[in-house]
Amino acid sequence: MALIINMNKLKNSKAGAIIIKLALYIIALTLLGIYVSAEGIDLKIIQYDADSNHARLQIRNLESKSLKNVSLIVDDMPPYFIVGALSPGNAIVHSRNIPAGTHRLTITTKDGITTSNMLLFQKSKDEIIREQLIQNLNTIPTSTIPVDIPPVEPEKKSGLGKAILIGVSFLIIISIIAFLIWHVNLRTKMKTHRYAPIPIQAMPVRIPSKPPQQIRKDMADRSRRRQELLDRIIKK
Repeated sequence: MALIINMNKLKNSKAGAIIIKLALYIIALTLLGIYVSAEGIDLKIIQYDADSNHARLQIRNLESKSLKNVSLIVDDMPPYFIVGALSPGNAIVHSRNIPAGTHRLTITTKDGITTSNMLLFQKSKDEIIREQLIQNLNTIPTSTIPVDIPPVEPEKKSGLGKAILIGVSFLIIISIIAFLIWHVNLRTKMKTHRYAPIPIQAMPVRIPSKPPQQIRKDMADRSRRRQELLDRIIKK
């Protein structure tokens, strides 16, 4: 009762009337703001893969009427048609390759209703770590990077290999000397035999073992015996 009485007194006074009007005005603006914020187009990222630059965008119609010829514009690129009609309260998911970074995305419709948002397409954790490592390496001077260079040890020759090499060289030298000696002796012998006189007793002389008369007689006897043998064979 006391509150109602105070309200009546407040209405009757000029200051009270101004306060009541101001409160009603604030309430009206608040409701209007809620209504306005509930209208328009909602655009957000629901999934993004920085390795493949594949993005999935959700576009929701917050208007009380259908939106016609909904298109998407990424930065300054030409508009890309998405759907012919989007009913009130419904949403559509659109997939598109967008490079990592911050981009301005604009939704346009045939009805003239548009919305534009700056959305951040973040890189993957691996890419961020890799870029930080590359940046840190580029800032380090080359002269300050320690490089462990192992000492170069001189090549050690084994005693067995050295002995084999000396032995083979010695055999080659001995073979060359032996060949030279043989060649000189051969030439000396050839010169000696070429100009030495041949002794008479060394010449072969054929001495007949029988006199010619005896040889002819033996030949005649052999011919006669051969003829007699043939005659006997014929008579048989």
